[in-house]
Amino acid sequence: MHFALAAIDILAFPAGALWAWRRSGGHGLAVLTVSAMVVIAVLALFAASEQGGNQLVSTRGYPYVATGTLLLAGLGLMVPLAVSAISVWVTAPRLRPGLAYLLAVATAFIGTIVGSYAALYILWS
Repeated sequence: MHFALAAIDILAFPAGALWAWRRSGGHGLAVLTVSAMVVIAVLALFAASEQGGNQLVSTRGYPYVATGTLLLAGLGLMVPLAVSAISVWVTAPRLRPGLAYLLAVATAFIGTIVGSYAALYILWS
């Protein structure tokens, strides 16, 4: 599931961010970004629960599992959303939409790599 969300994060969110920017400017971009982050947080909390299929909850407890899951989702999925949204906010008024999309995809990809490594470092150090 994390891989699918990362692919959506990298490829689909920048397109949606450009659409939101062109439609209603910074306000629309902020609403889309915050909404996507809330959805990711809710999915992470569900994935950390026993109903979500997590077997560690019975031995380690929900707070322990939810903390790690939120950390991984926050750094691995929310950081790319934020950097992609910032990229759109900076480049969309100045560049053609195709070039702004490519820059947003590149920043989301870099954010995914950096955020995932940071999460793994924090979780296992």
